Amino acid sequence: MIYLLDPIWKYNQSTKMSTSGHRINVALSQSYQLDAKEASLFKALLYFQIFSFPLTLKELWTYSAFSSRQEFKECLHQWVSAGFIVLKDGYYLLNPEGGEIADRHQGEERAKAMWQKGCEKARLIQKFPFVRAVFISGSMSKGVVAPDGDVDFFIITKPGRLWLGRTLLALYKKVFLLGSHRYFCINYFIDYQFLKIEEQNQFTATEMATLIPMAGNPSLVSQFFKENSWVEDYYPNFVAKVPLYKSESEKAGKRFLEKVLDLFGAALVEIFCRWLTTTFWKRKFRQMAPEDYKIALKSNKHVSKHHPLQFQKRVLSDLHKKIAKFENANGLKL
Repeated sequence: MIYLLDPIWKYNQSTKMSTSGHRINVALSQSYQLDAKEASLFKALLYFQIFSFPLTLKELWTYSAFSSRQEFKECLHQWVSAGFIVLKDGYYLLNPEGGEIADRHQGEERAKAMWQKGCEKARLIQKFPFVRAVFISGSMSKGVVAPDGDVDFFIITKPGRLWLGRTLLALYKKVFLLGSHRYFCINYFIDYQFLKIEEQNQFTATEMATLIPMAGNPSLVSQFFKENSWVEDYYPNFVAKVPLYKSESEKAGKRFLEKVLDLFGAALVEIFCRWLTTTFWKRKFRQMAPEDYKIALKSNKHVSKHHPLQFQKRVLSDLHKKIAKFENANGLKL
């Protein structure tokens, strides 16, 4: 099957190749519009280029829009042969120099060194009152960690106890970990009454697709992924995972502690914890634009998100710039 139209093939055949075998970029007089499947390859590579993270064949398939593996491989092979995509040491990327490969390997080594600690902390978090499921998120969920990186956790709680559960975990971090978030970065909570993530874009889709369920009831984890089936609009080949440490029901001691807390005014403490935390955040981040605050520090009865560096906004902005630069340099419209 031929994916690239004649003008592109003629262009590729007439373009001189460098000594390394990669195509030298020459601007096309007219842009060529890629179809959704072809474009998904480049969008995935450009997205992960932001993190110096070249993709394996398996990963690129997951982040592509193809439904046929054979069609996917044939199309990918043609783009590699044409010099638009580089295959080096088993990784696919857009940079012929391939410097991102070394970066990925270094990040993988750091992730391996931190993995066991991350597992231990995930199981510990699951033991806390009102916690119902724990996921590893962020860079660790992709198998890499930056030199100054940490282990991020995404947590599902019992409805009406999200802020109390969050506060108990925050107190543990301050008292027993002296505030260190190296292996205990608890920055995103939702309750199981509202499992659907509201922001739906390539950033959140990628984060959802790479979440690692660590502990919790498998049926709850399954329901969470079903509620967020919109991820398949971005990554139709995404396959939801099951918890690494399965627990069909909460331990007797945890259930007893929750009942005691409920008996001694947990509902009122929940309101106080939410008020105290959000009041502090509003003061600390008062310079942040209201529209940015609503996304980066979303705070309501069912969600607590603490992303003051506005990573989502920065990544999407970088992606938009990379796509525009790529299109202008290569005469391809994504």
